[in-house]
Amino acid sequence: MAAKDKSKNGLFMVVEGLTCTGKSTFAKFLSESLDIEYISPVPDEFRIALEFLEGDKDALEARHCLFHSAMCYTAKLVNAKINQGQMVVVDSWIYRTQASHSAMGSTVLLKIPNWFPQPDLKILLNCAEDTRKDRLLSRGPVTGLWKTRCEDFSVEILKWYKENVKGWIEVDVARDMEL
Repeated sequence: MAAKDKSKNGLFMVVEGLTCTGKSTFAKFLSESLDIEYISPVPDEFRIALEFLEGDKDALEARHCLFHSAMCYTAKLVNAKINQGQMVVVDSWIYRTQASHSAMGSTVLLKIPNWFPQPDLKILLNCAEDTRKDRLLSRGPVTGLWKTRCEDFSVEILKWYKENVKGWIEVDVARDMEL
């Protein structure tokens, strides 16, 4: 098989960070200002199942597997776009799935398939904790068992990002921009 001409591939960008650091806002800003496609990390087809698991205290591993499945589906969409030479941005990638579930104690060890698109640009948004908490409060109370637990494990999630993913461009939201 002939080697694929990488020069014809599009650019793939990922924006990561804790809840309320501005991931979605920043990813959508990049999408609009650079005229590139924004793809939601969790397709609508998976949302009902995720809502079903949200209150089940025994569903950590099931939730982990479901998010991983959603990422596989999204990875297919991203691959199709970048193979057509398009540029794509996603807020929250497989890293968030691994970071949050590992931090909460998931015992599932899921390997990222080798066909997963690797981001050309990985942005990790940081935000002062008091600013992040204010944003979280402005959204109303955190509802759902697992969403609450993710917040409880935010320090561990951020630590996982920094230890397990190399090549981040770290952006301090308060210092570098206002979202």
